[in-house]
Amino acid sequence: PELRADPELVLAAVRQCGAAFLCAGKEMRTSCSFALEAVRQNRGALPYVAEELQVDMDSILEFTNEERQDDRDFVLQAVRKSWRALQFASSCLRADDVIVLEAVHQCWEAVRFA
Repeated sequence: PELRADPELVLAAVRQCGAAFLCAGKEMRTSCSFALEAVRQNRGALPYVAEELQVDMDSILEFTNEERQDDRDFVLQAVRKSWRALQFASSCLRADDVIVLEAVHQCWEAVRFA
């Protein structure tokens, strides 16, 4: 259990096999930033990302690029596809009224990412 909480060890395993993401501790599997890093290391980790972090494959791959996290047009398009994309946006865009409203129209739970 202790090794499952070691981010370096988990990422080393994910680099070899995306399914290794399943072995990560719950806190890491549900961490937005850690999930993006795992997918950045190996796209094969994408199916193993926690359900609450799941957005469409193209969007999450784009979000691994930090510049896209701050691209208002891209984030708005991603949020229109899935309200859960809001959690991957930069903090500045998570405070954008238009983007947050778009997400909340889909699901009230999006408020927790604003």
